[in-house]
Amino acid sequence: MLLVIVAGPVWAWADTDRSHRSAPHARALALPPASPGGVNIIYLPQIARSYIPGYVSPFGVAFYYNIDNAAGLAHMQAAGARWASTYFRWAQIEPIPPVADVHTYNWTEFDTKVANASAAGISLYAMFSWNPAWAAVYAGGPVTDTANLLAVAAAAAERYDGDGFQDAPGSPVVKYWAYYMEPDNYWPQAAAAGDRGLWGDDPEGYADMLASIANVVHAANPQAVVLPGGVAYDAFGPPDGDGAFKRDFLGRVIERLNTKPGGATAYIGAVAFHYYPISPQYWSDIHEKTQEIRGILSARGVGHLPLLVPEMGYWSVATTPPMPASSSPEQQARRLAQMYLHGLASGLVQMDWFQIFDGQCCSPLETHGLFFNGDLNTPKPSYYAYQALTQEMTGAYYVGPVNSPGIEGYVFSMWLEKTKWAVWATQPSANMTFPLACVRRVDHLGNVANPIVDNDAGWDQDSVLGQITLQVFENQTIYVEGC
Repeated sequence: MLLVIVAGPVWAWADTDRSHRSAPHARALALPPASPGGVNIIYLPQIARSYIPGYVSPFGVAFYYNIDNAAGLAHMQAAGARWASTYFRWAQIEPIPPVADVHTYNWTEFDTKVANASAAGISLYAMFSWNPAWAAVYAGGPVTDTANLLAVAAAAAERYDGDGFQDAPGSPVVKYWAYYMEPDNYWPQAAAAGDRGLWGDDPEGYADMLASIANVVHAANPQAVVLPGGVAYDAFGPPDGDGAFKRDFLGRVIERLNTKPGGATAYIGAVAFHYYPISPQYWSDIHEKTQEIRGILSARGVGHLPLLVPEMGYWSVATTPPMPASSSPEQQARRLAQMYLHGLASGLVQMDWFQIFDGQCCSPLETHGLFFNGDLNTPKPSYYAYQALTQEMTGAYYVGPVNSPGIEGYVFSMWLEKTKWAVWATQPSANMTFPLACVRRVDHLGNVANPIVDNDAGWDQDSVLGQITLQVFENQTIYVEGC
């Protein structure tokens, strides 16, 4: 039996639409893959050297069903995940209809999720969906009797508000509530499975429902953040294409909410969208898609709302469209780092990787996972890339882009105003000069070279005192800071 002792960081949790203001942090230690005999883990508190109040880590992962160690909780906690997107399945909570307006709720499944996540220092983004058959034609579609929908939404907000009244055991808090994932879908067959909404052709009806839900949720918990379910905003249907999602959906939802008392921000506190690199004809990366979403909001007076990405991913094997034309586990790891760095530079306040295991959802071809084949003993390179990213970029505050030939990347301010660069080459290789006499270099998989000193024969590509020039390779992120 292997005993692993991990020192856990102290986190400052607060609501902010500038989640990338730096907060000093203690680095999470890597959790080794579980041994055949199992792993015992003891988490010990570790005191941060200092902190900036208000910082919230943006790094998360999708735990759609169970949230426990068998599902990878301990491994993702050790890898630095601080958010989890997960289903709130109404059909599981209330499998039978109310009798004489008396509701019988079974909170066991969701209570367990919340308790386990809370114990691991992970906050939840709850995706309300999976209508019971007695309440709706489609598991992900419009509800025939909205009174019962409002009742369960209000009950959940009250149970997980942490105020000590009618709370779940331990008074845990769930603050972010989204309603029906990818509601911009208009294909009934997709909504029948429960994991997709069905309002693509009726954004006004969706907005009306969301406003009613927001009223009862805010009455139960004024601190709750209500938001539309993450829109796909991709694979567009008519008139833009032959896909399942309506391009004008989000804009029309905001327009409808703006007609109500107080405008859209009286009802929603953030906007969520999903991202996969399947539409280069629209966006070259998550940064460009973020800009387009923000433009839609800004045109309707709500461009200041925080943006979240509760589902994002990249395949490690690709054979058929719309997956990338080619990929590999190593390419997935490289793209993961770049996608998150683009997101940080775009001001995204939450980004959850989809998913933990290959083939966990939808199709065996879905190889987005951080682990092979549901086996925690076989982490993919992407797991180590995720871990390196969170260790290097937790607490990062975006400063600006890098301006160096053949290089793409960004400059960040860290705790104590320390500068960090995250860069990769856009050609087979390129050199980048750092105005330092000693640097610490970490590659995208977490391998550390420290210290690299001025005129280091193994690293420094120039002979100029007071600076270090490093070779950077194509699509291979390195993180660089002073020693």
